[in-house]
Amino acid sequence: MHRGNLSILIHPLTREERKDHEGRAAWLGTPYPLDTSTLPVRTRDIPLQYASLKLGYSAHPSLTIDQRLKLGTNVERLLADEKEAAKAPPKI
Repeated sequence: MHRGNLSILIHPLTREERKDHEGRAAWLGTPYPLDTSTLPVRTRDIPLQYASLKLGYSAHPSLTIDQRLKLGTNVERLLADEKEAAKAPPKI
């Protein structure tokens, strides 16, 4: 909404990084082609979000999966009425 002329890629953080960027992503603004060939198909660990910047809910590796899911559910609730927000992928 306040991104100006920037394009922003939004995607979940799961063990399937390539799918997260290819099929589970949404763009705010003009989409750009991505080279996902270097991303792993599946990893053992869930990737951290902005760990080096100490930002984002997963910048603290001590959070459990349940705590991360609770935070994610809260974000979904907050964005539910935002028409430009990407819908969350279906829960498996």
